[in-house]
Amino acid sequence: MCTVSYVPLGDNHFILTSNRDERTVREDALTPRRYLRNGESLYYPKDPEAGGTWFLTSSRGITLCLLNGAFERHERLPAYRLSRGQILLQFFDFETTEDFLEDFDLEKIEPFTLLVVDSSSGPLQFHEMRWDGTGKFIRKLDSMKAGIWSSVTLYDTETIATRQRLFDRWLAEKRDKNAESLIDFHRFGNRSDQNTEEGFVINHHNLVKTRSISSVERDRNWFVMHHRRLSDESTHTIRLVL
Repeated sequence: MCTVSYVPLGDNHFILTSNRDERTVREDALTPRRYLRNGESLYYPKDPEAGGTWFLTSSRGITLCLLNGAFERHERLPAYRLSRGQILLQFFDFETTEDFLEDFDLEKIEPFTLLVVDSSSGPLQFHEMRWDGTGKFIRKLDSMKAGIWSSVTLYDTETIATRQRLFDRWLAEKRDKNAESLIDFHRFGNRSDQNTEEGFVINHHNLVKTRSISSVERDRNWFVMHHRRLSDESTHTIRLVL
């Protein structure tokens, strides 16, 4: 849930990649598979504890990714109304992206940042929604511009800026931009010989670790989802022509 990159490859063609940094006391996510909600096929790795997810793509052409926190670190409340991982599933209780962004009830939900990439009805639309616990902030992003996000609950402004510089350098230097090269970047950064925090794979005193790297490459008529679980180096891939 904690480091995400978006790389456009053409009209309605992009790669979204996410590192999931999570407490080690929690179980690994279940490997991605197909689930149904309101008649729509959803594909995602599932959190076995809360039943939700941080990373999802749908048969309709909507891809979602959630990061913990909004603009700055926040004090957690004793309890919340809804797990943030359920937000991605409840998105599909709404008819359109606009309906969700406008009408979804955020009361008593922990702060988050949600990326919404939507090719369901024409040209690709890219939105970012941040909820800081009291206010909702929505931006329409340029779908042809690459971007990187790091969770403010784990990373300070200096680390986030360093990751931005690494990403900018990778974009400038890497000619072959594909899912494999992006997963490699998320793991090793601009180095390929060892795991370092430059590669966004973390281990904070064995309390919080990068648990997996997930990536989806989508065009209008197909997608490929990759999921690498780092605890046992297992990989799982879903390929689908729509």
